[in-house]
Amino acid sequence: MKCSKTFIRFAIVIIMTYFYCIPLFSQEVVEGHPKTYKYFKILVHTDDDNVFLDVQKEMYVNPLIRSYILVVNISDLNPENHYIVFGEENDASKICTSWNSISPKTRLKLVNWCASNKINLQSTKYH
Repeated sequence: MKCSKTFIRFAIVIIMTYFYCIPLFSQEVVEGHPKTYKYFKILVHTDDDNVFLDVQKEMYVNPLIRSYILVVNISDLNPENHYIVFGEENDASKICTSWNSISPKTRLKLVNWCASNKINLQSTKYH
């Protein structure tokens, strides 16, 4: 009987962990889970994290800017169509480059960024 209770507790923990982790590994965007966003905007302040200085250096922005907009689109199934934009997408002065031209470390930090300044653009993509 003691073994049965232990097994049930273990099974409950596994099931709860599974349902908690689904949004983290899902290919679908889950509103309210910024790590799942595939097309997003970040209202950047370089004081928030060094990654925002790294992005500028990797995109050859000179002089470095303290506050700017960053748009990332990794929603296409073809990775060759993934891109990152320094500035607004419709701004003539934007700097746009391939997502793969950014270091893996920087890409990972941007995808995993969870602060309130990360905005999901997926729903507005085709409007």
